[in-house]
Amino acid sequence: MPPEDLKSDAEQQPTPAPDAGQPDDLTVLIAQITSDPEKAARHIKELRKESADKRAKAQQAEAEAARLAQEAEARKQAELAEQGKWQELATQREQELATVKAQAESLQRYRETVEAQVRQRLEALPEAHRKLIQSDDPLVTLERLRAAEDAGILNTNRPAPQVDAGAGRSLSDEEKAQAILASMKPKFRL
Repeated sequence: MPPEDLKSDAEQQPTPAPDAGQPDDLTVLIAQITSDPEKAARHIKELRKESADKRAKAQQAEAEAARLAQEAEARKQAELAEQGKWQELATQREQELATVKAQAESLQRYRETVEAQVRQRLEALPEAHRKLIQSDDPLVTLERLRAAEDAGILNTNRPAPQVDAGAGRSLSDEEKAQAILASMKPKFRL
C-alpha cells in the first residue's frame, strides 16, 4: 500500500460506523504496520516532520501577528502623541493669536493718533505746501513735515532762537547758584 494511503488523523475523513462485515480503520492500519514495519516507520517520520513544519509555521504566524499588533499599537501611540503635540501647538497658536490681536488693536490706536496729529499739522500749512508734503502713508507725511521744518522751509511759529546768549539781562538767583556749582564766576550786568 502506498504512503498516500496512510493518512494522518487531521487528513482522515470521518467514516461511517463499521458494519459487521467491514473491518475498522484501526484493524487495517495494524495490518499495514505489521506487513511492512520500515514503510510504516518512514511514514510516521514524514507525518512527524509535517506536523513539526505546521507547528513552526503556526508559531511564525503567531509571532508575525504579535509583531503586527505591536506595530499597530506603536503607530496608534505615535498618532496620539502627534495629536497631543498638535493640540499643544494649537493651544500655543491660540495664545499667540490673542497676543497678536491685542498688539494689532494697540497699533491701530497709535496709527489713529499719528494720523490725527499729521492731519492737524497739515491743516495749518498753506495749500501749496500741503500738496508737496502729503502722502498716503501718515508716517511718510510726518517725516516730510519734520524734514521741511528742520530745513526751515515751513514757518511753524516757533520762537526764534536766542542768539545773544542772555546779553542785556541779569542772572536770576537760581542761575547764579548754577553758575557757582559749575565753578563759573557769575557776571553781573548793572
